[in-house]
Formats: sequence, C-alpha cells, structure tokens
Amino acid sequence: MGAEVLFAIDTIPERLAKAKQFGAIPLNASLTDVKEQILSSTRGRGADAVMEVVGSEQTLKLAIDILRPGGTISSVGVHTAKYFAFSPGEAYDKNLIYKSGRCPAHYYAEKLLMEELPQRYAIEDIITHTFPLADGARAYDVFDRKLDNCIKAVLVT
Repeated sequence: MGAEVLFAIDTIPERLAKAKQFGAIPLNASLTDVKEQILSSTRGRGADAVMEVVGSEQTLKLAIDILRPGGTISSVGVHTAKYFAFSPGEAYDKNLIYKSGRCPAHYYAEKLLMEELPQRYAIEDIITHTFPLADGARAYDVFDRKLDNCIKAVLVT
C-alpha cells in the first residue's frame, strides 16, 4: 500500500494477529478507543487515508473521525444505509476526498494473486480454510460466522 504506518482495526483477534504478522499495528475496536489511539499516534493529525471495508454506518463514521483534514476515505464495503454516517458539513470541514464504488475484482484478481502479492507476502498465511467448489455454501457459512477461527476461505476445483 505504500503506507508508512498501517493500522488494522477489527474485533476479531485472529484477524488482528494476521494483520500484525503482515506489519500492521493491530487495534481491537472492542477493547480500544480506536479514534483516541490513532489521533494520539498521529499527534492529533489523523490518518492520511482510510480504507473502509465493512460497509456499516459505524465504520464509515469512524473512518471520517480518524481521518486528517484533506485525507481520503476509500470505501469498498457494501453500504445499505439510506444516509451517510456523516453530514455534508463534516465532509466540507474535513476537506474530505471520498471514493466509493464497485471494484472490477475479476480484472485485478489474477494480477494481484499471481504476480504482485506473492512477491511481498505469503498469501497462504491468510487462507485458513479450503473447500471443494461444491461446498461453496458451507464455505461461506464458515467464513460469515467466523467458525473455527476462519479468516479467509478458498474454493478449489
């Protein structure tokens, strides 16, 4: 990502442990005041960029709260709320750059998974479960309910 300091925010200890393995500073949102921690770590400035991947009102509000003025929020979580978690005034006061939209995942998947990421990371370190393609529904259930400490599940043919 090119970040000098990378914070990983989650409530699942196994995911935070993996994030730490990959060099991020883990922050457990259920145990830590994330906003206070990030503002303290950045001497009150806030994060230059925030990637919001959950799609909830709470995580989008946290994103703007921890962002520095003039910073960028890239929101790839699927939002279903009728309204934004922040007001136009908050966006204006922060001089917010907000990016959202569908990712052309198929376009990037092969390049990222086969070329880019393996040069930097051992991808298999985040894959905790594999399932045959025919068990796709079960795989999603295990991932969705975080059964057996599932971080990422992969379907194989």
